[in-house]
Amino acid sequence: ASAIERALGATVRLRVEDANGFSFGTGTIIDVSRGHALVVTCGHIFRDSQGRGKIRVDLFGPHAGRSVEGRLLTYEADQRDIGFVVIQPGVPIEPVPVVGRNQPLQVGLPVFSIGCNRGADPTVEQTRITAVNRYAHGPNLEIDGQPVDGRSGGGLFTTQGELIGVCNAADPQEGKGLYASLPLVHEYLGKLGLTRLIRDTNSSLASTKTSPAGHAIPQPEPPVIPVARSGHTPAVTSTTGSSSTQGARGSGELICVVRDPATGRERVIVVRQPTRHLIAQLEAAAANGRAPAPPAPNSRATSGSTPVVRGQSFE
Repeated sequence: ASAIERALGATVRLRVEDANGFSFGTGTIIDVSRGHALVVTCGHIFRDSQGRGKIRVDLFGPHAGRSVEGRLLTYEADQRDIGFVVIQPGVPIEPVPVVGRNQPLQVGLPVFSIGCNRGADPTVEQTRITAVNRYAHGPNLEIDGQPVDGRSGGGLFTTQGELIGVCNAADPQEGKGLYASLPLVHEYLGKLGLTRLIRDTNSSLASTKTSPAGHAIPQPEPPVIPVARSGHTPAVTSTTGSSSTQGARGSGELICVVRDPATGRERVIVVRQPTRHLIAQLEAAAANGRAPAPPAPNSRATSGSTPVVRGQSFE
């Protein structure tokens, strides 16, 4: 099988239920052991359910059409935006390898992404890395091409089919996608006791097909407690997951990046449950190149700066 076929076979669609409806996201299987499979995805698709919503996971590749229950292992929805889900696929699946710590990721590197656009079956997009660690919130990769709703949590892969990133944000103005990158994935695999999944660049893909029999995937114990602690200051956490709600006014969140043209530095501002008026102001300002009128007091946007709306899922 080709690298793309292997990555598609390890891609899943997640449907996460919450009090107002449900959200769609994408994930990637990175380990299979003792009948269980480990899926890495983004964390923000679990925010509305607070990690307690029912999760359905759809398989693809040779097992397209099969759906199983997912159990949330851990997640962080704000500052770092990553999550891990355990499933029992009931069929043989080949996981994708996670690139090791010594793999150089450079601007211009050709890559491909996979995601479930608006909850549809996964599609592949060929692209390239345009920036490394451009944003201050954590290890990240920027790529050409803006991800649409539902691609949240989807994988970014080398041309050899190795995982190097997890989708968590979009920049509509510049047409870019933002992915959590390897150091964050490595850190969480370390917390889960799964550093064996971090692949050396000299390893063969065949060595990652199954986990050693003596290493079981950690199992969640209800209730699942998210890694994020109360009091965290949110950073870029995007809302590129596709959601279906019962029409609650002011749901979702608004994420802005304020750029200082003199220094090139960027500051991220997150507004929880923005009003439709604020959304309209920012869209109008983006269209005509002017800063919006001063926002409501609970918005931390800086007067005089033109914010960039990133991946909102406001309905």
